Amino acid sequence: MDPPPRAAEAPLEQHLLRVISPRAHASAFISRGVREDGRAPADVRPLVVRVGVLRRSCGSALVHVGDTKVAAAVACQLGVPAPETPSRGELAFDVQLTGLAHPRYDTHTKPSDALVLESRVAALVGPALDTRQLCLAAGRAAWRLEVRLTVLSVGGELTDAAVVAAAAALLDASLPAVDLDDAGGAAPDAAAPRARLVVSRVPAPLTVGLFDGVLLSDPTPEELGVCDAVVTAAADERGEECGLRKAGRGDLGAEGLAECRRRARAWAAVVAEAVVGAFREVEGRGA
Repeated sequence: MDPPPRAAEAPLEQHLLRVISPRAHASAFISRGVREDGRAPADVRPLVVRVGVLRRSCGSALVHVGDTKVAAAVACQLGVPAPETPSRGELAFDVQLTGLAHPRYDTHTKPSDALVLESRVAALVGPALDTRQLCLAAGRAAWRLEVRLTVLSVGGELTDAAVVAAAAALLDASLPAVDLDDAGGAAPDAAAPRARLVVSRVPAPLTVGLFDGVLLSDPTPEELGVCDAVVTAAADERGEECGLRKAGRGDLGAEGLAECRRRARAWAAVVAEAVVGAFREVEGRGA
């Protein structure tokens, strides 16, 4: 029997190389200026943003960045302001990262990755919402908002999708009017118009990996596993930098970091356009 053609063996050889030597496997592609999924080094996978996807929440969003999917829902609860901040409400973030997203998260306790993601989302999205707008009466009544993020699938660095989902959900959020009585009681008024939140910016992080001197935007999980360094740079719709975080020992140099920032600014413009488009789609359905 004649042996199978060489082309048929290639996928098996690639799979074995990926398992035995992931770095050599990645290098075989990147050295030719293309990645395994066909992207150029600077390309980001398609972005999809939808808002108003969960009708029972105060606000919601669903964001896809390639194979990563994150849903965000805003829950609101009336309460009393903290004594140390009597003129402010509260904004909190909660991340659900379970076996639904990836088998490694099928545990009985909250994964440490979820706690790390909560802190990163809070650091980037939290400053965009002035919690004074959540206060109804100083020292008496204020809203507590919790942005609940559920990771549906993992296809890369989760921060990139989770931050956009949280910001879009807050932009979608509206709060009921509240009746305050002289005794300090507060009750939602369902008949009165709801109030939209004011969100000052939409932070958009972009993760870039350094592999053999090449900068890879939006790396896949396999690429993240072999990168010499990983940088997440964030910018907003005005092109203003929101944050920069680096992990790994690889040296990007000043030019490499500047390029990460430039790519983040370009990505922020793409994100802003997608968020605006998501709200236009909702308005179009309601027209």
